[in-house]
Amino acid sequence: GLDVFLPSAGGKWSLPGDYVYGNGRLPYSQSGQWGLLRVLPPTDQRILPLEGDAVSSKQAGLDHVPGEPRVIPTVAK
Repeated sequence: GLDVFLPSAGGKWSLPGDYVYGNGRLPYSQSGQWGLLRVLPPTDQRILPLEGDAVSSKQAGLDHVPGEPRVIPTVAK
């Protein structure tokens, strides 16, 4: 994974907008190593921080019924 810690987004002046980041090497960027970071204006209220103890960690898993075969989804190209 990639962990990025920014003191603020949007550069020196916190400019809102869409910022593209990625790997500058063409084969890697063509294989999907790029992304989009959307910076909202500081006054935007659509996304707010969680309050108090609302943050929790949970582990995702597949439910398995004993006696039934395990099926793992796959993709082939």
